[in-house]
Amino acid sequence: MSVTTFVLRRLFMSIFVLLGVTTLTFIISRVVVPNPARAWIGPKPNPDLLKALMKKYHFDEPLYMQYFYYVIGLFTGDWGVDPYSSIPILTEIRMYFPVTIELTILSSLISILLGIPLGILSATHRGKTWDNAVRLSYLISTSVPIFIVALVLLLLLGYWLKIFPVSGQLSLNVARPPTITGLIMVDALLTGNLNAFIDNLYHMILPSFTLALSSFGIITRLVRSSMIEVLEMEYTKTAKVKGLNKNKIFYKHCLRNALIPTVTIFALLTAYFLGGSLFIENIFSLPGMGRYTTQALLMFNIPAVMGTTFLFALIIIVMNFIADVLYALLDPRIALE
Repeated sequence: MSVTTFVLRRLFMSIFVLLGVTTLTFIISRVVVPNPARAWIGPKPNPDLLKALMKKYHFDEPLYMQYFYYVIGLFTGDWGVDPYSSIPILTEIRMYFPVTIELTILSSLISILLGIPLGILSATHRGKTWDNAVRLSYLISTSVPIFIVALVLLLLLGYWLKIFPVSGQLSLNVARPPTITGLIMVDALLTGNLNAFIDNLYHMILPSFTLALSSFGIITRLVRSSMIEVLEMEYTKTAKVKGLNKNKIFYKHCLRNALIPTVTIFALLTAYFLGGSLFIENIFSLPGMGRYTTQALLMFNIPAVMGTTFLFALIIIVMNFIADVLYALLDPRIALE
């Protein structure tokens, strides 16, 4: 199978999965709230208002027509309107999503900086003290619930030691830079506002570190197992017998091949970070997608819930698609099947 055929096949499968997610989300939303219009306007609705709302959102039509309008709206950019704020869902997502992007990027960087070196250290000291210490650390990190980690670090580093801020994105005396991308750090750099960049980074370190601390063990464990496997390969032993430089063997033959499987793990970590943002953003009062989704669930805001669910599913599917393609391109031993 050629690379082009492989990519097209994976793309078709991704579209199929996305449609399946939209169908499942639509069905669940209708099971939980059979009449969303009545849920929005309360237990004693005005009959005229209820009728107008049902007509506007096609709730008075058969279920299959409601699903038709729902799918058409998703792929044409009409994700509905927030019934409480009267703001389009896509507009609200553009307001909240940049915070989650910042949180995810910083958490990913911290996870990489922690996970890869610790995984290599553990593999190269297999069975020794360092290996046991690293394995214990990632076992603890993956076992403790993320909200427990967040609360402990918030109390310890935020309230007691007062090393980091406990909420928000910027200090009260720091002006937000003009919105260009929506990412405060990026906008601050683009406008030359170094003070806002540093202050925003300072506010984001603790929540990002908390999210990374509960996930770096996944990378560490994968790097360790991959590194041990590569070190036992015949080509590694042959390179040692030939007398090649140890650093060349380690970095060119071992490390590069051992890191290939970590490409796929970032798709899983994306899903983990999106799920973790529900807790982190609420605990640290960050106005991101996690907090927006939580508020939508509590208020039975069906358009917002369905919009965020579709967005999260789309991101995870795209990341898995990219990971599949990169994995096949980076490792020539893998058959394109």
